[in-house]
Amino acid sequence: MKLLTIAIPTYNRASILSKSLEKLFAEISYNKDIIELLVSDNCSSDNTQEIIENFILRGHSITYNRNLVNLGMDGNFSYCFKNAKGKYIWVLGDDDHLLEGSLNKIISLLSTDSEYGLIHLNTFKEGVGIKEFDSAEDFLCKINVFKTFISGNIVNSRFLDLVDFEIYSGTLLSQVPVYLNSSILHDKNVILYDEILEAAIDGQNNGGYNLFEVFVENYLNILIRFRKKIGFFWYEKEKYLLLRYFLYGWMIKLLIQKDSGLNFKTKDWFLILYKKFWYEPYFYPIMILFFMKQIKMRFNR
Repeated sequence: MKLLTIAIPTYNRASILSKSLEKLFAEISYNKDIIELLVSDNCSSDNTQEIIENFILRGHSITYNRNLVNLGMDGNFSYCFKNAKGKYIWVLGDDDHLLEGSLNKIISLLSTDSEYGLIHLNTFKEGVGIKEFDSAEDFLCKINVFKTFISGNIVNSRFLDLVDFEIYSGTLLSQVPVYLNSSILHDKNVILYDEILEAAIDGQNNGGYNLFEVFVENYLNILIRFRKKIGFFWYEKEKYLLLRYFLYGWMIKLLIQKDSGLNFKTKDWFLILYKKFWYEPYFYPIMILFFMKQIKMRFNR
């Protein structure tokens, strides 16, 4: 068994994928015997297949899958998880480039005697090093909503068969139950604090979905399924952190500043929030603060 599978789901981004693979193979060359590279093409209509075939002709080892029909994002993610052969699986966005030397840092961590359920890659300049967690609850609250970021998490494949991907089809978050399940079924999880990835080179084309449907309705519904396993207080803490430190910032950007460079929908945003948070005492002060900012912005225009 390989130590690590790097699985790249892709769709109609051949030129971006080509650049990503060039950078990736420069890193893999030092560890090619212990790394599997899997590319899952979601029935692209561009020249993605030609790009992959050219890399293979150049001697690079790629396990290539081309879906006969487009399976949607969740379907392509689940293919990557189900067909990876490595002990650990890193589903990597096709527009995420590894910084020079970053893969060696990851391999060094995965090669230790510790058996991790989930490795979270924290690149927000909170220092350099690792922090191990014996408590899954503490670990999951620490990474909070960033457990949704596929490129920021490397998961142990041991308990993958316990996840029913069909349940989560259409949520755009089918990776989350994989990460939750693995983190609670292993004794240790870890955060790697370091610079691993460059900024996404196609970030402006990411999104296209309703941010509140995905990160409020879908995300919290997934967490509810794990509430009995992890704990009621864990779920409530996750909810608070989600609203206060993630959603509130996006509300400012999308609904007050109306940042035109962000490709997210916001239809029924308040109804979606209210449905999940109406009984939480902190919901109303946060919303009052938001509406005050909104009114102030209108008067300042």
